[in-house]
Amino acid sequence: MPTFAPALPSRTPSRYSEEAMTVRVLYRQDQDTWVASSPEVPRWTVVADTYAEAHQLAEEGVRFALERDDLTVEHYVPAGVAVAA
Repeated sequence: MPTFAPALPSRTPSRYSEEAMTVRVLYRQDQDTWVASSPEVPRWTVVADTYAEAHQLAEEGVRFALERDDLTVEHYVPAGVAVAA
C-alpha cells in the first residue's frame, strides 16, 4: 500500500477565508468496508460499506470538519482498485 506524507494547512481555515483550499481524500478498502482519511484534516476518518457511500460522506465531512464550503475535494483510490462509478 502506498504511503502518503501528511501536509497540514499552514493556518486554521475559516468559512470566510478568501484563500482557496484543496483537500485530498485517500481511500482504502478494509475487508468489507471503505475507509477514507485526509492529510489536511488530522484525526478525521470516514468508514462506510461502499465506495459511493464513503465518497459522499467524505465530500460532506471535510467541509463540516474544516467549516468551509469553498473547498475543492480530490479523491484518491489506490491504483488497481476498481470502484463503481
